[in-house]
This record gives sequence, C-alpha cells and structure tokens, in this order.
Amino acid sequence: MGSPKTLIGKQMNDIIRTLLRLKIPGQFLRFTKWIVITIIGLILLLVIWFGGYIAIDKYNESLETMIAFECFWEETSQGEKNQKEWYLVQKKRDKDEPYGLYRGRHLKAIVGQEQIYMQNRLKYYDDKYYFFGINDPPRKDEWGHKINRETLETKFYTQGKWWYTASCKQISESDFYRNVEREVKIKKESVKF
Repeated sequence: MGSPKTLIGKQMNDIIRTLLRLKIPGQFLRFTKWIVITIIGLILLLVIWFGGYIAIDKYNESLETMIAFECFWEETSQGEKNQKEWYLVQKKRDKDEPYGLYRGRHLKAIVGQEQIYMQNRLKYYDDKYYFFGINDPPRKDEWGHKINRETLETKFYTQGKWWYTASCKQISESDFYRNVEREVKIKKESVKF
C-alpha cells in the first residue's frame, strides 16, 4: 500500500485518463444541452403551474350576480317619497352565500367610472333573511338592510331601529344596469363639474 498522497494521485491520474478517453468536447456539449433544456423545461412547468394556480384563484374569488331586484320605497332614509331603488346581490364563485349588496354609483356624492359600489357586506343570514351590514339582532350603531329571502321585502335599519320597508320584485341584471346607467347619466348632467 502506498501513502495517501500516492493513492489520491493515482486516482486522479485514472480519472484524467478516463476523461481523455471520452470525447469530452462532443459528449460534454450534449450533456450540457440536455441539462439546460431540462432546467428550462422545469422552469416553464413551474411558471405554467403557478400561473394556472393564480388564474384559478382569481376566478374563484371573482364575483357573480345572484339576484337583481327593484324596490319601491314609500319613503327613503333621505326623506324622499315614493322612490324606486335598485339592488344587486353578488357572491364569490366558490361560495353559495351572498358576498355583498351593491347599489348604483348615482347614489354617491361623486359619480366615478364604476357604475356600482358595494354598499354592505353580508354579515349574517338564516333560513328566512339575509342581513347586509347588520347583525341579528342589530346593534344600535349599525346600519344596513334585511332582505326576506322568499318575498324580497327589504327593511332598512339605522339609528337603532327599523325605519323603512320596501316591497321589491326581481329584475334581470341587464335591467339593473340599464336603470343605474340612466340614473348616473342624469346625475352627471345635473352637475357643472
């Protein structure tokens, strides 16, 4: 047996001889190309997988309309008499319960680019009612709507009590947007700037 230096030197010589016998330039190039193509393929697969995951998540989190309805209020919370108002209830695609109650942008002080805005999120529901913006029973500092799931009768709660009740009927989503668009146009025409 030789010294460790001799053994390591002999092993290195064997490795060098083996590498020289291989046609390293051609084989090395093929091996390098294979490694690079494999790495690029894995990176592309990861990008596609990650992009698909984000797209599916965005799709599931997007909103879709459950119902649109028109309500006739004998009096509104602003004191207006015999008013028609329109509501849109939307849900997240991967859920069965409503997400929020949406109204036309014409009800805001400043009419922006968006036609609708979310007035209240669903806070509570039972077999008979959806409660948007309020709990059951509502707290004194809350305000929002209670909608009967069967008749669509809508009640408005504010300042610690139920003030207003409206009779409502289901309309199509396109009717909702048509009415809101008309009201937005009227409001925009009524202001100078």
